[in-house]
Amino acid sequence: MDLTLLLVAVTVILQVADGITTWLIIRRGVGHESNRLVRVLMDWFGLEAALFLVKGWVVVLVLGGYFLELWHGQGAQVALFVLELFYVGVVVNNMNVLHGED
Repeated sequence: MDLTLLLVAVTVILQVADGITTWLIIRRGVGHESNRLVRVLMDWFGLEAALFLVKGWVVVLVLGGYFLELWHGQGAQVALFVLELFYVGVVVNNMNVLHGED
């Protein structure tokens, strides 16, 4: 497996983890969505549809970029890695909120 494919796979996993933990936080009433755009989409389409749209869009962009060979070279790998660092922080924060450590 090449490094770019590994980074794409981790990005997809983090998107799913963010979606699930965000859904749990909101359903349990222990927190809220911080992203204004996602909140607007939630108002328009509902929680599940908004999360599916946003997370699905990122997954389509990342996977599509890989399979269309748009993600190549070190620059793309660095960009994916930075995106992953951000989403690791988001998922860790979501887990802390779920466990009452906000």
